[in-house]
Amino acid sequence: MPSRILLGVPRTLSSRSAVIIRTRPQQRFASNSAGAPEVYDVVCVGGGPAGLSLLAGLKASPITSGLKIALIEGQDLNKNRLQKDATLDSFSNRCSSLTPASVRNLQEIGAWSHVNAARVQPYQEMQVWDGVTDARISFDWDNARPLLTPRNPARPTTIAYMIENVNTVSTLLSRLEELGGVDFFISSKVDSIDLGSLSVQTAQTAPYAPLPASSHEASTTPATAL
Repeated sequence: MPSRILLGVPRTLSSRSAVIIRTRPQQRFASNSAGAPEVYDVVCVGGGPAGLSLLAGLKASPITSGLKIALIEGQDLNKNRLQKDATLDSFSNRCSSLTPASVRNLQEIGAWSHVNAARVQPYQEMQVWDGVTDARISFDWDNARPLLTPRNPARPTTIAYMIENVNTVSTLLSRLEELGGVDFFISSKVDSIDLGSLSVQTAQTAPYAPLPASSHEASTTPATAL
């Protein structure tokens, strides 16, 4: 039988609706009592760079660090990690360019200190072309900077940082393991997402801390079931 997880969502006091997400048989990094579904504040489906960055940011923030969080990932995350003994003789062709702003964000949430810096390449020039026409775009930051930032000529010249996706994923997983507080559902896929209901008793006893409600809306604990 597919397992279920309840995700608590702030709603109005009169609301009793819930989103129910059922997953296929899975592996877990956390135990669960039989019968009762788990209740979470945030559930992320997909453990790629974007999802892992979101979860690391939530756990690193003093405002949201107390949220109960789960990650559902269809693949084995350990197979997506950069091996500790990886050499510089070969690189993955699945790469991304991280802008300086993205790198600053990873630094602020404490993830960048886990990156394999030897496999990261900052660059200051870019040339883009296709294999059909002679169309070409060239960008040189040293030439463009006076036009783009005339008031700040001393600004760093790095356009972006080329990094393997596996390096980014490993970096974020290491930070999440350091922070703790995230339940991982690995090798799992979402079978369905349904609109259900949550009893008042379940809402009152749900083991999670909801975010503070706004001044215009009372807080309650309807949930999402996974």
